[in-house]
This record gives sequence, C-alpha cells and structure tokens, in this order.
Amino acid sequence: MPATTVLSPPTGQAAPARPVDPDISEAVERQTVAMRELSQRAFPEPEWESESIDAARTQRRREADASGTRALRWARAGGAGP
Repeated sequence: MPATTVLSPPTGQAAPARPVDPDISEAVERQTVAMRELSQRAFPEPEWESESIDAARTQRRREADASGTRALRWARAGGAGP
C-alpha cells in the first residue's frame, strides 16, 4: 500500500505550524555545534590559502592596471587609426 501524501488545505494557505518540542530543538542545536567542531578539526583551513588568494588578487590587479596603461598609450599614439 503506497504512503499517504499530506497536502496543504485547498484554500492555498500553508498548513498550520506544528508545535516544536524544545528538548528536540536543543538537541539539534547541540548536534549541529558538535558536527561543526568535528568538521573544523577534520578539515582545518590551510593558512596559506588566504595568503595565496590575496596574492593572486594583487597580481591580477597589477596586470589589469598595466594592461590599461598600455591601452591608453596605444590609443593616445593613434593606435587604432582614423
């Protein structure tokens, strides 16, 4: 026999909220905190990552600035022609 599906009332309104057991909510919160701590211990963020990202951004910014400077010089020198 297939499982019964519970649908919202036909009026288009959401079903009324169920009461939440505070003990279950607290247990879920504790479990979430514990899982985050375990995850951070198991997969620590490498220290070099943020440094290399910042270095890459700085390098891209320098390259973009240099490219823009070259484009301005080329345009001022009449690079595209009439």
